[in-house]
Amino acid sequence: MVDFASLKQRAAKELVTDPLELFASLPKSNGINDLYDIQSSALREWNKRRNDKDVVIKMPTGSGKTLVGLLIAHASANELRSGSLYLVETNQLVQQTLAQAKSMGIKAQAYNSDALGASFLNGDTIVIGSYWTLFNGRSRFRLEGDPNYVRVGTIILDDAHASLLSVRNACSIKIPAGTSLYQSLMNMFESSFRLIGKTMEFDEMRSGAAGVAPTVLEVPSPEWISRANDVYGLLSRAVPNDSDGPLSSLFFGWHLLRNKLRYCKAIVSRRGITIAPHLPLTDSFPSFANADRRIYMSATFSDDTDIVRTFHATKESIEHPIKPHSLAGVGQRMVLTVPSYGVSREDIRELVLKVSKKRLGSVIEVPSGAAADSWESPDIRIAQGEAAETAIASLVKGDRDKPVVLVNRYDGVDLPGDSCRLVVMDGLPRGRDDVELLEEIQLAGGGCSSRAIAQKIEQGIGRGTRGASDYCAVLLFGKELCEWVKTDRNAALFTTVTRAQITVGQQIIDAMKEVDGKAEFESTVIQGVLGDEGFLDYCASQTAAIFKSAPENTESNDLLEIAVCMREAWRKWLDGDYSKAVKLLAEKTDELANKDHAYAGLLFQLLATIAFSFDDYDRYEAYQKRAHGLNKALCTHIPLAGRQEATSQAKEIVRRLIDAKSGGLGISKARRGLGLLSANASEKDFVEGLKSLGYWLGFLSERYDHRGDGPDVFWLMTADAGLALEAKNEKKQERPLSKQEHGQLLVAEKWGENHFPSATIIPVSVHPSSFADHNAYATSTRLLTTENVIKMRDSILNILEELSVLPYQTSELESRCQREVESQNLTPELIQTALIKTFEERQQ
Repeated sequence: MVDFASLKQRAAKELVTDPLELFASLPKSNGINDLYDIQSSALREWNKRRNDKDVVIKMPTGSGKTLVGLLIAHASANELRSGSLYLVETNQLVQQTLAQAKSMGIKAQAYNSDALGASFLNGDTIVIGSYWTLFNGRSRFRLEGDPNYVRVGTIILDDAHASLLSVRNACSIKIPAGTSLYQSLMNMFESSFRLIGKTMEFDEMRSGAAGVAPTVLEVPSPEWISRANDVYGLLSRAVPNDSDGPLSSLFFGWHLLRNKLRYCKAIVSRRGITIAPHLPLTDSFPSFANADRRIYMSATFSDDTDIVRTFHATKESIEHPIKPHSLAGVGQRMVLTVPSYGVSREDIRELVLKVSKKRLGSVIEVPSGAAADSWESPDIRIAQGEAAETAIASLVKGDRDKPVVLVNRYDGVDLPGDSCRLVVMDGLPRGRDDVELLEEIQLAGGGCSSRAIAQKIEQGIGRGTRGASDYCAVLLFGKELCEWVKTDRNAALFTTVTRAQITVGQQIIDAMKEVDGKAEFESTVIQGVLGDEGFLDYCASQTAAIFKSAPENTESNDLLEIAVCMREAWRKWLDGDYSKAVKLLAEKTDELANKDHAYAGLLFQLLATIAFSFDDYDRYEAYQKRAHGLNKALCTHIPLAGRQEATSQAKEIVRRLIDAKSGGLGISKARRGLGLLSANASEKDFVEGLKSLGYWLGFLSERYDHRGDGPDVFWLMTADAGLALEAKNEKKQERPLSKQEHGQLLVAEKWGENHFPSATIIPVSVHPSSFADHNAYATSTRLLTTENVIKMRDSILNILEELSVLPYQTSELESRCQREVESQNLTPELIQTALIKTFEERQQ
């Protein structure tokens, strides 16, 4: 029999849209019968603001953000009857979040190829995935311009503050060292580093030799933009057919970046080459850009401007986040700076091994592989890259016989309860990839660099407490790290909770100095690891007292304004609105120059890049000089005064394109004429296509074969040079140039000399074969293969397509056109030297 009462109850539950009511109605199976005050408050506030497109919810690490996000996702799906997508940092967190959803009676599934069906689209099932699930160039959610993109009602971005690296990686291409593509790109840009005086550093990096070179180098933006078409050619030919192998990043990223290479920066290192957009291309994912609701679950950091730069969250969502005003839900952490009086690395090693013997988890966080080497031991497990996921999962499952060393992994780690009772942070955190390492170099000494370090430290020390009942001991080890934390201007960048816990830790350290330091230190740490009641009571009461009296670390309005301007300028740049992009960013950057030289310099360099991309060379030089003046870690400007002006060819190409536009045809005129050129075209169409090709190359181009006394097509490229073209496209590949065809070329050459006596006439056979019969062979006879004709057709059409959508003045279009025809070997000189060849003799 059907239980109609149960069906009625289930239907009623599915209509619940208030997340607090929803929590009360769920058939919970994990022992959670009530919410923390901090969770209830966040849900209550979100319910009032549920119609805001962007909402930031700031909750301390370990205070139950995941449950809050799941309830919002479920309530929102019930209301909108559309899909709710829940994104987390790693696959391990996907499984943890899925387990929590199921224990709460929330219908959810991990993302897979079948996850985006009707159950998700109708809001019946929440889909949980990593950030990569949505943000990658082959996303099943589809990219911009695809009318069949997956429409999502609500997106929850868990640990949004930690997602920047994941999203940026998903929007980047990484070419590993050791591949032929890496070597080709390094060769291409070797001269670029000579221009800025970095030859030695570049050579050391490419050879892998030890030296004083920095870890990473950035290709100067003028060089990168100028060679974007060459890079496109290299990469397009190297895209693999599947995701296996060293070029998997190119496989996933190519469709996203192929038309946006000029909006990227390139970073070279001994490890590889990274091609990354200046800001993540999250707007290129319509499922995200057009979602009804986007909820950013963030830790309580003081600087949330990365959420604006990464996701284009609204200014209002950052200025008015939902955030707690109490410590409810915050776990107890004994945060100790390891004293310098006799506590060594070996002492710390013995301590973590003792903790592991108690079947309690210990985690050691180090900034690099070299730092991990100092912990190497049969009794300690070092986990780097993908191995970190396995190690973290083992701790959660109860395999805690060995302490785990996590290499440069401070976020995306969730270790509740006994899975982590001791955290050792060894050394000051460093960037996790080449983009972050470059930013560290370029922002060193400035406020932005310090804020990034503070955030990583907060993330690292927050790994061991997940909720109000959780506790752990945290040891900050290493002179550089301890001094950094104790410096007042750096300590001010931590959240109020973390500052309070560090202050309490210092009180504990001071008390230890009065007795035997080393022994007392170890016994005190063990008290924290075991959750001694005295420790828990003291930490809770003292932290609460300090938290209550401490001034709130408020958001910097200046940084927020700059982040908003950066994102708006980025959009305008992508849209081709150069003047608006520069105007938006320049004023704020000028104001910042007196406060943070390093950051202002980096923004002036971005302005210089935008200016160069629109051929405003004067402004490029001015901005890049200002950038280097403020920040010596940035490159000097590349002098552009001697750049070649647009030739008559480029001017003529632009004039003809403008005429076609004014006539209502635009680029379609070029497409129609050039479309006649194909490998299978009839001779008649091919000849007409050759005439169109010469026209769009800016030449005088006419057919003169209608009376039989002239060549098929004649191109007068300059007043001094002309090509008499005879089309033999229908001949078979294996058939060489014949004596009769050679004679025809001689007649065409004579015709040209009679009609254009001031020009040097070159007779050219457009022929599929590169061979001539021995009795037709002559060194004066030139060949333009049909393959090269097709290549010329594609190149000029790509140039015309690009020029047709740029909102430039005529002079700017001419300058851009000049650069492009040079790079594609389409100038009169380069056509003659690079594309036109001499026949080879075929012996009978």
